[in-house]
Amino acid sequence: MYPVFKLGFFVINAYTFFMICGFWIAFVYAMLILKSVKIKFLSENDPFYILICLLFSSIFGAKAAFLIAERPDIFFANPLSLFKIWESGFIYYGGIIGASLCIILYSKIRRIPIKFLCDTFAPTLPINVFFIRTGCLFAGCCYGRETLLPWGMKSGTDILRHPTQIYEMIGAAVLFLFLHFYNKKHFGEGKILPLYFIGYAAIRFIVEFFRGDERGGYFLSMSVSQNISILAFAAALITIYAINKKNAGQSKRQNLPPL
Repeated sequence: MYPVFKLGFFVINAYTFFMICGFWIAFVYAMLILKSVKIKFLSENDPFYILICLLFSSIFGAKAAFLIAERPDIFFANPLSLFKIWESGFIYYGGIIGASLCIILYSKIRRIPIKFLCDTFAPTLPINVFFIRTGCLFAGCCYGRETLLPWGMKSGTDILRHPTQIYEMIGAAVLFLFLHFYNKKHFGEGKILPLYFIGYAAIRFIVEFFRGDERGGYFLSMSVSQNISILAFAAALITIYAINKKNAGQSKRQNLPPL
């Protein structure tokens, strides 16, 4: 494990380093999408404003989810603890929800069709997952249960554990490739974000069975993240159904013969 990177007098937390790397690589990728499709609804400044909004909404969303789900005593005793982002304790799902709400609000304020914003920025989410879990791997957190499998890894002790960080990294890489190629043919349909939720919810639900770190409270014998995964999966399926139904209706009206 290498929880801290040192370069002379410069010291940075490994998790923070990879999180920043992932965010900027994801942003560059989103800019490449914008350059290729040339959305007429966006001004030159919109990408920068969206970047700032996504950065803060994802960070505070992840922090709020952690405090509410796992440390409500601290949050309700001191709500300002939400702003202590330099302290450990984040839930990725909270970051996704925060970023999604940010996109919805921004699209309403700027009157930009939300499907274009979602199809531009949703494919970047697996990139963030990949780098965040890389940070977890270096920091030694989010580790797995004990295992005798040959690919087991040591996490601070001599005990071999499931490399759950790598499991999720592989899942994120596959999900990114799927969304990337799907988006090339279906950009503008608005399906990329729900497809991401379907894919990531399935990945996270499965990986949770192999996690060995403290998982917070349990409901129906499942962790908080597994319960959120079920809800996210169901909501995404309903969204896909609604989009398909809407598109089918529009196609039917367009094919009607003139009066």
